[in-house]
Amino acid sequence: MTDFVRAVKNEIKKTPLWPLLRPRRIHAFNLGAGRTGTTAVTSIFSDSFRAGHETHVAKTVELLSEYLSDSASDREVKKELISRDRKWRLEFESSPFLAGFAPLLAEVFPEAQFLVTVRSPKKWLRSNIDQCINSPREELPPHFLHLRDLNYGPPPEEYPAPESILDHYNLHSLSGYLQYWSWHYETVLDGIPPERLLFIRTSKIDEAIPKIAGFLRVSTEKLSQPSRKNEASERHGVLSKIERRYLQELIDNYCGNTIDRINREVS
Repeated sequence: MTDFVRAVKNEIKKTPLWPLLRPRRIHAFNLGAGRTGTTAVTSIFSDSFRAGHETHVAKTVELLSEYLSDSASDREVKKELISRDRKWRLEFESSPFLAGFAPLLAEVFPEAQFLVTVRSPKKWLRSNIDQCINSPREELPPHFLHLRDLNYGPPPEEYPAPESILDHYNLHSLSGYLQYWSWHYETVLDGIPPERLLFIRTSKIDEAIPKIAGFLRVSTEKLSQPSRKNEASERHGVLSKIERRYLQELIDNYCGNTIDRINREVS
């Protein structure tokens, strides 16, 4: 694409003509947390729809940071979310960091529907810790490092004695991970009307296509079998070195109420 054509296209995107040139057949998001099959769910839509996974990461993480710190107003954030959406007019987007904007997304895109992939806290924690070890802090781009610390808090200076193994890998605390898991799903549950939500358990993604098709009112023939390209390449068994009762007490304390809410929503 030449610079001239790109400039013309960017100007068209600012006009009412752009939605007519790039109409949507569906408008849906997946607001599941990372490591719950967000890549796999995107692949269900990729063959037939304009689908994206973790798009516009750097700018969106910066916006999320400003929103959570109250340095950007709801009005300013809504304007940025609309501008972000206009760029590609995706029909399906699966980006975990959008969950923090859940109530604003529901408001500015009243026609959008929301999938939510969810994994049990223990299995999610295992996968997330492996991912953090396989992609260590010193190798991350600045925006991804900022997102991790925004989600889980920076690694503590001192770990609780039962979590000493985490210090070896410079990981976040277990409470940091689990508080985030709960906050993520509570934000979605509180921010999106229940009739616009469809929860999908990670272990059931392969079986969920008819349910997704019905929810979005599309033919199952438009949806593909999910592929998994983002599984952790190496498992480290860190959780197996943490006392089982201690870990379960943390999960019950930080995630118990949210698990109950999700179970009611799923059933």
